[in-house]
Amino acid sequence: MIVVASLLALAWQTPPPAVDPAGATELAEVLVVGEHATGLLTVVVDGDAVVQTLVTSEPDLRCGPEVYRWEQFGRPRLCWLRRRLDTTVALTATHPGRLGADWTVEWDGCDQVVSPDRCEVTVQRRRQVRATFRRAG
Repeated sequence: MIVVASLLALAWQTPPPAVDPAGATELAEVLVVGEHATGLLTVVVDGDAVVQTLVTSEPDLRCGPEVYRWEQFGRPRLCWLRRRLDTTVALTATHPGRLGADWTVEWDGCDQVVSPDRCEVTVQRRRQVRATFRRAG
């Protein structure tokens, strides 16, 4: 018992090894294997988009046009998400002004357009939705 206690005490006193940042590996993608198969949903925002133009899905998708991918002092606009296969995701489009009077959005890749600013898509292995914004008038 005394030997085991001494070894444990020694292990706790030993500092962790130093990490060499030059030896770090950069990864293009991380795949986490869990109990459920997941698919990748990618959203593309196109057309007459401005910095306030977004396609969102609660709780974690917040996507804008490529030119505004990162906001100053804000969180990144994630344009993809992983969900369990066959899960339905509701996407909502927002743009300055009044929908229909000042702007419209054309959805491509949705299973169902629920309203002019909202569409639903079922997650598959790889799926892409495009929201093309147009100024009305």
